[in-house]
Amino acid sequence: MRAVICWQIAAANAPCDRMVLCREPNAHLECSQLIHKTGCGLAGYILPGAIDNPELAALLFTPLEWQYTEDVWNGPLVVVVDRHTASASEQFATLLQANGAAVILGERTVGAGCGYVAGGHPLELPHVGLRVHLPNCVRYRGDGENELVGVDPDVRVWETDDGGKSRVRKLAAALAALGSH
Repeated sequence: MRAVICWQIAAANAPCDRMVLCREPNAHLECSQLIHKTGCGLAGYILPGAIDNPELAALLFTPLEWQYTEDVWNGPLVVVVDRHTASASEQFATLLQANGAAVILGERTVGAGCGYVAGGHPLELPHVGLRVHLPNCVRYRGDGENELVGVDPDVRVWETDDGGKSRVRKLAAALAALGSH
């Protein structure tokens, strides 16, 4: 753990050209201001109650920010996503998918990832009278892919041109097929 923290401090102090992400959203950078972690904190898992300091516990394993009871549900979990799924819900789906904790159904998500922390970073362009909101966060998945490309479901259920009734019918069929396994 100490080595991870030392590496992160050194990386934060090194110069980095992040503009490549504007040109290539799926580029993978190894540079400052990019903290590579599991998505749940600096540690992959810490047992609830194992660390007395709540702030340190939450830094090391983000779920420890909240009080929860483990093993409340141990059955299968299915999460449905669509082209309107974005931001924190994408992170939720990504973490479950990456850890094999759920089957993700639906269609590819928006691809907002963690791009707009606290509303993004506004940029004034006074000569043209525009205000642009730029992403100020990049989050890489365990496979190295930038979350800004969206979450591709494990089971693609419908296409973007399917209407509401068609989506419901296809979702019911997909859930029935999963239930028969």
